[in-house]
Amino acid sequence: MGNIQMYTIEIVDTQKAFRTLVPDWNKIAKVYARTPFQTPQWNLAWWECVGTFEASLRLHIILVLKINTVCAIAPMMLETSEMNKVLLFLSDPYADYSDIVVDTSMIEPRIAYAKIIHYIKQRLGVLWDEVNLREICQHSELIDYFHYSTQYNFKVRIEDGSRCPQLQLQKEEAFTIAANKKKYATQQRKLGEKGKLKCQHFNSLEEISIRMPLFIEMHMKEWSHRENKKHTFDDPAIKRFFSQSISYLASGGLLVLTELSLDENPLAYYYGFIFKRIYWGYRLSFNTEYYRFSPGHVMHRMMFYHLREKGLQAFDFMRGHEPYKYRYANTEFINQNIYLT
Repeated sequence: MGNIQMYTIEIVDTQKAFRTLVPDWNKIAKVYARTPFQTPQWNLAWWECVGTFEASLRLHIILVLKINTVCAIAPMMLETSEMNKVLLFLSDPYADYSDIVVDTSMIEPRIAYAKIIHYIKQRLGVLWDEVNLREICQHSELIDYFHYSTQYNFKVRIEDGSRCPQLQLQKEEAFTIAANKKKYATQQRKLGEKGKLKCQHFNSLEEISIRMPLFIEMHMKEWSHRENKKHTFDDPAIKRFFSQSISYLASGGLLVLTELSLDENPLAYYYGFIFKRIYWGYRLSFNTEYYRFSPGHVMHRMMFYHLREKGLQAFDFMRGHEPYKYRYANTEFINQNIYLT
């Protein structure tokens, strides 16, 4: 695959150049991205629905090229405040997992990382004052690079990030425990006795767009009496992202909106993604009027069976240590945060 001198760096810092990059990025992401958050659909959606509205943010995607062919992508942005300038992963803090995408058929990860980090290091203290690489997924080789490489001579701090519980759907014992909890099987039966109970999965632009206002309204009602409303639809940017990003994510085949309904009356929603044979659960909401019937848990139960039958390997609950996730999960991953100064 050659040595580091064979590769060059190119920066994408305009919306037009970003859109031009999408086809090449998509080819790499389909094979080498670990999560949906490294796809061009997610990143373009976030930038055009959120990032461009923030005057403090500037696009700064770092590409590694080999003979004019993109072989690694570090999706980054620059955030400027009165105090300092910080280089961040694009879509931070919306993305649950961050990473650099590397086409390993064209370049070894360690060479790609070395090239990108060298570029970042040269501009530390000039274009940016610090670099915050947050929520890197546990299995990323980027973490190993920083743990074991001696190629850099600046300060590096590595800390645990968010905890991400996961249920392995094809592990018989774990699935049986998660999907057959007596309490929620009983609640499902009670709801079924009241009318026609359905759990449907929508992935088209039209089907999701029709239901998105209902999902947002349900989520806002659910959270209206909670003390911690951070990252809910009280924030206009979050509401805009969920409403306007559908066309990007649905067209990319990533987005799935699951609806639990009783006689066509929505009881719960789950907004998530299907990517690399894993379901990635991003936002959950339930109708508080049916709280005593545990609609969220009933929906989980029905989803576990459906996803397992479809051959998916795991249900990733992603960031957050809410107790309900640990009622089902049989494993846990810990993201890593890397700070360069």
